[in-house]
Amino acid sequence: MYSVVVASVMMLFICFAVESTKAAENGYIVAELPEIPCKDPSTAMSACSNSLDYKIPDLKNLPQFPDLSDARKVIVTYGVALFDLLGDEKCTKAGTKYLCEAAYPFRCGDEYVEVDGKEIADTCNEGKKDCSSLNGTIQATLFNCSALLSDPNLQAKLPRKYMCSTFPVLNNDPYSCKANYKVFGGNATELRMAGERIVFAHKMLKNSNLSDAECEKNVADIICKASLPACSIDRTKLVSFISRQDCRKIVGCVNQTNDANLIQGSHGMCDQLPDGKNATKYSLENVYDNKAANHALAFSTVLFIASLVAQSFF
Repeated sequence: MYSVVVASVMMLFICFAVESTKAAENGYIVAELPEIPCKDPSTAMSACSNSLDYKIPDLKNLPQFPDLSDARKVIVTYGVALFDLLGDEKCTKAGTKYLCEAAYPFRCGDEYVEVDGKEIADTCNEGKKDCSSLNGTIQATLFNCSALLSDPNLQAKLPRKYMCSTFPVLNNDPYSCKANYKVFGGNATELRMAGERIVFAHKMLKNSNLSDAECEKNVADIICKASLPACSIDRTKLVSFISRQDCRKIVGCVNQTNDANLIQGSHGMCDQLPDGKNATKYSLENVYDNKAANHALAFSTVLFIASLVAQSFF
């Protein structure tokens, strides 16, 4: 008898865990988030193909970084030609390496694009030493190590993908929002303000004293989902959980109140959402963090095995 009860409970637990890992519903793509592309240095300048041991970013679509490709080519070409005139192979190799690193200081990592200042300084000092036969003025101009490293533009550390953060903390919120996904934005102040707007809207909803509990619950959930766009797990897409049309259907229940601010705010919230007729659908499995559900499934499997063992003792 006990074995039947234990097995039944275990099966119910497994069914619950499996249900939690079923394919999620679809959301809608709001925007594609481009990644900073990286390329082999030889594609930018053949003279640097054997001097750089890292991939370089293509920053042409970032307005804060002007296109310096022509200036880079002139500097590297002039420097290499000068090194060749000296006929010193050691100087040519060290000098070319430094000029190429100075021309393409940003290097690609898995997560960020940044400058390795210590590497450039070491290469510069090495080049200055190996090219000591150069005219003093020319050497000082080509190997101006301190000026390069003090350039504020080279202190930047750029994420290769757009920043996505955990859902903001909601202080004194009468409801709660699911936080098992990342939201767009890496600025702490902006996220805090977004959280405050959610809490304000939730309090307005709570103070409206809706008689329909289901309506109140659904509208509170919509406020959570419509206030901040979600990030796909791979950080390549901005995703809305709901369409404009479905949002209007859900919040339409507030029309029964006489609260003009609540009615206007609820419907206005839907206007910013994607049109379900035209927007591209996107599986929310690629948005939600399902680790907790997967852990529940694994735990339930262990318990089920234990129940099979237990049957032999009853």
